[in-house]
Amino acid sequence: MNKKQVLIIFAGTVLYSGVMFFFNQFGYISTCIALIILFACNLLLPAIIRLKNQTISENENMDFQSFCTFYEISKREAEIILEICSGKSNKAIADELFITIQTVKDHNHRIFTKTGVKSRVQLANLVREKTGEN
Repeated sequence: MNKKQVLIIFAGTVLYSGVMFFFNQFGYISTCIALIILFACNLLLPAIIRLKNQTISENENMDFQSFCTFYEISKREAEIILEICSGKSNKAIADELFITIQTVKDHNHRIFTKTGVKSRVQLANLVREKTGEN
């Protein structure tokens, strides 16, 4: 589960709590209404998230900035992605960006987690597929 999904679930919980507090004044009927609202939210929110993900995943011609925004990639991680896509090793990336190899490895791990890939080749293929960049 990513941060957006957690925030949506949290917002739903807060909304539900507010609805329950408000409807508590009206007895059992309000409880039924609140449960119906909660049930509807549980059905609609995942559907909205899936629809958003499908819409963006179908868009294979996004620019690199949109790619980074969609996957919540930081500026430094974006720099590292570009270096990975150009075929550089962790050591070469560390030397070019003036950071340690361990920092590059840490960024790699976060990038792989955010994008759902398991290797540098998969990452390069994903970037190429979504942006058309080499």
